[in-house]
Amino acid sequence: MPNDKFHRINYQVFMNVFFLICPIGLERFVLREIKLKFPAEMENKLIQVTEITKGGIEIQCELSFGLSLNKYLKCPSKILLRIKSQKCRDLPKLFNTLKKIDWK
Repeated sequence: MPNDKFHRINYQVFMNVFFLICPIGLERFVLREIKLKFPAEMENKLIQVTEITKGGIEIQCELSFGLSLNKYLKCPSKILLRIKSQKCRDLPKLFNTLKKIDWK
């Protein structure tokens, strides 16, 4: 019998962070729209809501799926892909942070 560890395939999906911007106070409607339009993805953890803040919802999902949310969701005004998260208190620090990102 062949060794079992050589026949296992790991289908781990790389999750990207997206921020769905909406008017303040409408966060629950965005969350409800996600749950109504993507119930199977929510149940299978393909979409994970990580944080609900004033003015938006942060989710994790696969890149291609996150980019396609623009076609299906009507409540968010913008859907942003979070590349990096860092506190910057002045423009030189922001410039140095942006300079280090590989934009290719």
